[in-house]
Amino acid sequence: MVNNCTISDSGEDEGAARKIQIIDEDGCSVFPNILPDISYHGDLSAGIKVHAFALDVDTTAVHFTCNIKMLFKEHDVCQRPVCHQR
Repeated sequence: MVNNCTISDSGEDEGAARKIQIIDEDGCSVFPNILPDISYHGDLSAGIKVHAFALDVDTTAVHFTCNIKMLFKEHDVCQRPVCHQR
């Protein structure tokens, strides 16, 4: 499961980077009107279609960082986050 995703304005000095959380610890979008929830395609593939958006940063590049959490299958199924019920 993909979770805890952030966007930062610097990939080199993590201490100085301004980070904005975009996917929470449960794997759901923090800004669903701008960034949809993650789509899972099978057990080992996930993706998200992101349209262009603006950030108030003074840089030409942004860095996306996410955590990957391994899930145990229950009855041959991986339990995915149910974000629309929040």
